[in-house]
Amino acid sequence: MPQYVHQGLTVSVVKQSILSKQAYYSGLKNYADLENLVLKVQPDVVYVHDRNPHFSGNILINIKSSLPKCKIIGVYHSPGQSCPNRSLIHSEGNICNGKLEIHSCTQCRIGKSKGVLVGRMTRSFSLNTEKLSGNPLSELSHANFYTSAYIDAFNLWVDALDMVQFHAQWVKDLLLLNGVQEEKLIYHPLEAVYNFKLPEAKSKPHLGKIQLVCSGRCTNIKGQLILLEALENLDSSTKQEIEVHFIGPGFDADDQYALQVGQKIAMLDFVYPPKLLNPEDVQIFLCDKHIGIVPSLWPETGPLVVLDFLNAGMKVISSPYIGIEHKVIKHFNYNDVNDLKQTLERQINELLAK
Repeated sequence: MPQYVHQGLTVSVVKQSILSKQAYYSGLKNYADLENLVLKVQPDVVYVHDRNPHFSGNILINIKSSLPKCKIIGVYHSPGQSCPNRSLIHSEGNICNGKLEIHSCTQCRIGKSKGVLVGRMTRSFSLNTEKLSGNPLSELSHANFYTSAYIDAFNLWVDALDMVQFHAQWVKDLLLLNGVQEEKLIYHPLEAVYNFKLPEAKSKPHLGKIQLVCSGRCTNIKGQLILLEALENLDSSTKQEIEVHFIGPGFDADDQYALQVGQKIAMLDFVYPPKLLNPEDVQIFLCDKHIGIVPSLWPETGPLVVLDFLNAGMKVISSPYIGIEHKVIKHFNYNDVNDLKQTLERQINELLAK
């Protein structure tokens, strides 16, 4: 529908247009009439939730030229806003500090899809000039050009903003590393505005088995396989004391990762089949659960699933890049199956001892 009302606010939906690869990496707009809609409303403040390619720097510059008193605040929502690889994870599987550099970013981006060796070769031999029209090998022959266009689009977007709002402290380090002025930055942690109750001092009673939950879409950056491998390695006595639930979309997808996750889940008799819940049913589902697990392998800006777990009075186990600081959260070493296993065992044993 082109327009509807949500909680008293009028929401306008604009038509999406098709982008070429060059336009995508350059951050050009792919939604018709966004600029005209903003100019029609003539707001005092515009919040831009994401960058590429929804609201490009060029659109923001045009808005500012027509509405010079309008303040534009961009929100750094996810690593894909500044990372050409869309994840801040190196092709070798390690966390990146987010420093934008044409050749190293090309190596990482191409290496992730084509292999590390191809990434290294492309870094050295691909061109950093305009894409040749109709060149079928442009992804490799002009990879540095696409990376450069992406970096330029990010810098243009940041320069066009009056302020940049971020939800996790690691984002500030990344933005400063890439030359963003510190006076532009606004720290606004999600937990400060999310209406959750602090967990009770005493743990929930467990009349039967201890209930564990992992919430999130089924994709490699969310780390479900890491968790399943840790669960598989638990002592047999610990396995008898727990039940594990996965909630979220994508577990029925036909991609390789979802298939691997499905096979692992089917092998473990204490793991329930994944569920896709309506948002209003999540808190009902979590009310009798004890431990929430967020094994993400990418830097999070503050996932709402953690706040859902806290709101339900659950203990939380997460990787160290979760983006939320809270004394109830226990961290395991990044991408470390054995450390996650040991952290799970400690938390489970604490509950069993009460």
